[in-house]
Amino acid sequence: MAVKSLVLDLLDHFNHGVLLVDDSLHIVACNIHMGSFLSTSGDQALGKEVNQCLVGFSGSILEEAVQRSFSDGMAQIISSILHPELNKLFPLTGKDGKHFALRILVSSVQAEAEGEVLSMIQFKDLSHLLNHKEYVIDQAKKIYEQEMVLEQNRKLANIGQMAATVVHEINNPLTIISADAETLGLPGRAADPSFVEKRTDRILRMVDRITQIVKGLKVIAHQGPWELNEKSSVIELLKESIELSEKKLKTNSVELKHNLDSSRDVELLCDRVQISQIIINLVSNAIDAISLLDEKWVEIKLEYTEKFCEIRVIDSGGGLSPEIQDKIFDPFFTSKSVGKGTGLGLSVSVSIADAHSGKLFVDNDYKNTCFCLRLPLPS
Repeated sequence: MAVKSLVLDLLDHFNHGVLLVDDSLHIVACNIHMGSFLSTSGDQALGKEVNQCLVGFSGSILEEAVQRSFSDGMAQIISSILHPELNKLFPLTGKDGKHFALRILVSSVQAEAEGEVLSMIQFKDLSHLLNHKEYVIDQAKKIYEQEMVLEQNRKLANIGQMAATVVHEINNPLTIISADAETLGLPGRAADPSFVEKRTDRILRMVDRITQIVKGLKVIAHQGPWELNEKSSVIELLKESIELSEKKLKTNSVELKHNLDSSRDVELLCDRVQISQIIINLVSNAIDAISLLDEKWVEIKLEYTEKFCEIRVIDSGGGLSPEIQDKIFDPFFTSKSVGKGTGLGLSVSVSIADAHSGKLFVDNDYKNTCFCLRLPLPS
């Protein structure tokens, strides 16, 4: 057996119980200190399933952690509530019926021969602590204080991330306002009524956009829903989103494709600014994701089904892994490098889509990375 290469006698030099388990959850080795925790002797435990020798193992968080150690190799400290004041220990019953309060560390180890992977489970008996009331109270106080500090830090971090998101979302329309205001001051421009009207109209739209973004913060703070009482042209909405994304597209040398000229137009009952924010966010994320690729393009594709308008943002990337897809819409999750993403964009976008009785999801029917925003058509 490959485990022989681990020099098993070393296990007995641990001053606490150690168990080695293979990927079929059979015990391949244990040290002398495991005798107290197993429901049988150490020698009799060899070759048996862990569940036969550890009371309550099946279906427990310990079994889950052992299974996980084979797939991700991450070391984990297992804890469970054994005592109200000491919630960092795991309860276990030994062969003589004695109850133990254990701190358990699960980690994967590599056997030298044949490359076999095993799970090492270390059992540290801390039962004696339950008999020391003062120690328990002191530990409970420290744990509580640490949790309060962590919670406060988390809140401060969230506020910082939210502030960064707001700055990012408002910066684009402010840039356009600034550029248009400067252009209006150029010699001869003020004498062209159509030019002034066009630039003034865009400035007012950008001011309205900033107002709507601030309004949207109230929704994120659960102070009320958006008012979906505005009819908006899908084509105009998408063209406006493209216009606001042009600077980042050019800066990163990304080609934009779309089928808007050939798509039929409909009017949706929606919050125009918030839907546009979803598109801008998806395009921005796509640009960041493909920035290092040789082939860089983003496509906005508009399609209709019998009941829905579907807006897809596709990029030249090769798609998302299942692990990323499982977390991509979680608040504050980001696959970008440190300092380059807040992890709020997609989670807020999902909330906006839900508020419109729509859905934002990853469309795996495409070989490239594709996000689809599905919105209901007017009845």
